[in-house]
Amino acid sequence: MSNSDSVVDYVRSRQETAKRLGVSLSTLARLEKSGKAPPRVKISERCVGYSDSAIAAFIRQRTNFINH
Repeated sequence: MSNSDSVVDYVRSRQETAKRLGVSLSTLARLEKSGKAPPRVKISERCVGYSDSAIAAFIRQRTNFINH
């Protein structure tokens, strides 16, 4: 098993994701509705989350957009 196989990519709830992004739940919902939120992970029929890697990529993308 390689090192990349042992890395755990945690899935965060909407509440955790909003907190990490520094936005409200309603802002995260607007981002989801507009298709601008990070890609979601479907945990069950009624439960979705966001992987740490997707959250980090979203932040990098937004930060790079602002800095360039």
